[in-house]
Amino acid sequence: MNERNYSKTLNTLYKKTLSFRAKILYLPLIVVFMAITVIAGLSSHFTRETLLNDMRVHGFHIARQFVDRMKSNETAEAVLDGMIEDRIRTVCNIVIKNQDILSDDYLHELSKDFDVDEIYWFNTYGEIIYATVPGYLGWKPDSNHPLNAIIQGQPELMEDIRKDAEFGNYVKYGAVRNTDGTFVQAGISADKIYELTNQLSYQAIAEDMVSNEDILYVSVTNNDAVIVASSNPGEIGIQKTDAGNISVLQNSTPYASEYYSASLGENVYDIIYPIVINGSLRGSVNIGYPMRDAHAAIEGIIKLILSVASVVFAVLILIWNRTSDGIIKSIENIKNQLAIMADGNFTHDIPESLINKRDEFGEIAKSLSITQESIKNIITEHSMLVEKMQFGLAVHEIITDEDNKPVDYRFLSANDSFERLTGLKRDEIIGRTALEVLPHLEPYWLNAYSEVALTGDSQEFENYTEELGKWYQVVAYSPSHNLFAVIIDDISERKKMEELLYMEKENFRTTLLSIGDGVISTDDNGKIILMNVIAEQLTGWKEDEAIGMDFSEVFTIVHEYTMEPCRNLVEDVLRTGEIKELANHTALIRRDGALLPIEDSAAPIWNKNGKITGVVIVFRDFTEKREKHNQIEYLSYHDYLTGLYNRRYMEEAMKRMDTVENLPVSIMVLDINGLKLTNDAFGHEMGDKLLKRVADILKKSCRPQDVIARMGGDEFSVLMPNTSSQQALDIRDAIIGETSKIELESVIISVAAGYDTKTDASQDMDIIIKNAENSMYESKMKYGKAMRSQVIENVLRSINLKYDNEQIHTERVAEYCELMAREMNFSEREIHAIKHAGILHDIGKIIISPELLNKKEKLTNDEFDIIKKHPETGYHILRNTYEYAGLAKIVRHHHERFDGTGYPDRLKEHEIPLESRIITVADAYEAMTSNRPYQAAKNKEEALHEIKRCSGTQFDPEIAEVFLRIMK
Repeated sequence: MNERNYSKTLNTLYKKTLSFRAKILYLPLIVVFMAITVIAGLSSHFTRETLLNDMRVHGFHIARQFVDRMKSNETAEAVLDGMIEDRIRTVCNIVIKNQDILSDDYLHELSKDFDVDEIYWFNTYGEIIYATVPGYLGWKPDSNHPLNAIIQGQPELMEDIRKDAEFGNYVKYGAVRNTDGTFVQAGISADKIYELTNQLSYQAIAEDMVSNEDILYVSVTNNDAVIVASSNPGEIGIQKTDAGNISVLQNSTPYASEYYSASLGENVYDIIYPIVINGSLRGSVNIGYPMRDAHAAIEGIIKLILSVASVVFAVLILIWNRTSDGIIKSIENIKNQLAIMADGNFTHDIPESLINKRDEFGEIAKSLSITQESIKNIITEHSMLVEKMQFGLAVHEIITDEDNKPVDYRFLSANDSFERLTGLKRDEIIGRTALEVLPHLEPYWLNAYSEVALTGDSQEFENYTEELGKWYQVVAYSPSHNLFAVIIDDISERKKMEELLYMEKENFRTTLLSIGDGVISTDDNGKIILMNVIAEQLTGWKEDEAIGMDFSEVFTIVHEYTMEPCRNLVEDVLRTGEIKELANHTALIRRDGALLPIEDSAAPIWNKNGKITGVVIVFRDFTEKREKHNQIEYLSYHDYLTGLYNRRYMEEAMKRMDTVENLPVSIMVLDINGLKLTNDAFGHEMGDKLLKRVADILKKSCRPQDVIARMGGDEFSVLMPNTSSQQALDIRDAIIGETSKIELESVIISVAAGYDTKTDASQDMDIIIKNAENSMYESKMKYGKAMRSQVIENVLRSINLKYDNEQIHTERVAEYCELMAREMNFSEREIHAIKHAGILHDIGKIIISPELLNKKEKLTNDEFDIIKKHPETGYHILRNTYEYAGLAKIVRHHHERFDGTGYPDRLKEHEIPLESRIITVADAYEAMTSNRPYQAAKNKEEALHEIKRCSGTQFDPEIAEVFLRIMK
């Protein structure tokens, strides 16, 4: 159908069905509708811009927090690195100070005392001449090695943490040059700091941030726009080429944009922020936020405007309808002319007699003549408006059978929007019936439309059509009998949102009732309308009892110490519209009268019109959290084992007490001699007892005003305000004296102590501390060796007392070892060494209980596993002593077998130290020829036969042959 015929059809429809009143009402209503549409569009636009601006500000704030965290992390890493460098520098200066007594053994001993992994002494040619790692003796750095800076005169070199090429661990090296051109290098394992650096990395922060449900993704790029960290690890290494990232990296200014993410299936607000630390651009951080909330807010505003529009339309129709009644009656006399005009005949002139009337109707007639042409134009414009309106408009005629029963309907006309909303092309449907176009059309459409066309009653409804797969809002009316017109709008998206809102509401209620905190909701009068299970448990009230009650009747709160009533949170929130939280020390009076410490918050519930409709209160039992808080607060300043203050407290106390009023102030640094040896020899439980006993001595020997702290491991410090150097010396001597009086089973209590005194405000406290540490180290070097030797003697004495015939066993093993060594032409020094190894070979049995070692029955697998640990324990004990360190490996491997089936390392043949193979034979023979709880002694011939039988499997055949020759 062409446009001319379409207009003719519309004019005919208007002439037949529209009254004068309808003509008066129709155009104003259209104008009002268009005005409301414009307002809705502008409101949604400004709302969108406001929301995007809020998201941009919030996103930039979160990004700045990310950068601030990175700054803090770099500062923490620098502090940790500086601590390691201080220890390296201290060790190097001690080595230089004692260069006259340098040796491999001295460096080895010093590395243990300072917990340093490697120490090397270089001559002026840059060649290692003393080392803790023998394999590096004679090594010299190549031309590209960092140590060349020291060789060329640089006084100090501190390298970055790097991965050791040989062992694969992370190490930090530092070197200090002596005045004569020699220099010392020290290395400390930095695996834990490297691990901590990883924990403080961009990747860790990105993964932490994305755990927030309001953030979709986080990624970090370097200055080359390559992703170095991402909440999606698969992106790492990819270079970003988008304009946003390039702009941020070039201009160091933030960037924000919105786009649709196909991978996430939703619109995303993208924030890109430059990472600038200490004035240097490091890259950018990219944060994505979901746009779903912004879209929901815009849709809510549109719905609000549509609701208001409906009310306005209804009021206008009512007002204009009543007004038109008087007008219609006043112009009854000219209805014939109006009827002609209503038929669309605007060429018929108004009679002169009607125009010449001298009353109001005459004036109306004159106006009709003047406006006749205007009405023609209005109708034309009206037709165009219908054609271009956003709602679909179509006119149909009902088709009935011989009994006047509706069976189908035919399309007569349709506008562009009808075609757009239904997908039905006008040139394909005009003149055709509905069942021809839509063969599977649901019957309810025909039933509704036929009732409108045959009765003249208008209908407004919403329905779904399977044929088109959409929801429609429909207004149907009859312009004349057997005809009906429909105005439609596609509301499929709205229906989906309604379903989502319903599901969201149900999910919210389910979540509210199942969360771990107590939740109470009230109406705007403070009456309870909801309680979850946790709230029932905390208050003692059941929900069905509490609903309808005033909030203060169920939720009575007081100050837990004064019992003074607290303010009513619900009333505060309803009055101010603000979120409120309880003050500290608030307690809930339960229904049974019991007091329950709680923490809570109350927030207003707003409706879409900005009115408070109620309050939601979330609260929880604070008892356990408070206990944990108190415990954490205590542990943050105390050592958990000794009860003394810890390093953190001591460092704060030093800053706090570094004042003129406290001068002179003395610092004492103490270190327990042989704690590691005690742990290895007697177990960590005994080591803990030693630490506690030393702590008790410090408390007894120091004064109430002194601050005593365990700084970590075996190190303690005492801060003594208003204490002179002589007073500090007296306190130190008192501590040393107390340690000599105390006995702890077989453990020797010995401490190395040093102190220094600050007498002038200009003195640096750090220098005082270092002086005290150096004094302590000198004491430790002086008395440490003798103390460890005493520990070894005590261990042997303890073993001999605990175990039957142990002293006889070790003496005989030593004797057999000496015989074999002489037969094998060992030097006197070597004979002396293997004899001592024979005496010490079972020193690791200190960890085995007497009951287990003297057990007569067969050992279980678990018991035998305990027995097999004693060579390793002996190794750890001996390697920490200067005198016996060279025997440690011999003792460790004296239970290895020649065929590789021994323990602890399953060495075989000549992988086993020669001395260990000798002890294996001597130990086995002595055990066989002695009475043991689990077996009777063999005679000499039987034992020698067993030695021969196991030659080549358990024993080295050459050594077994030497022993057999000697014993014969």
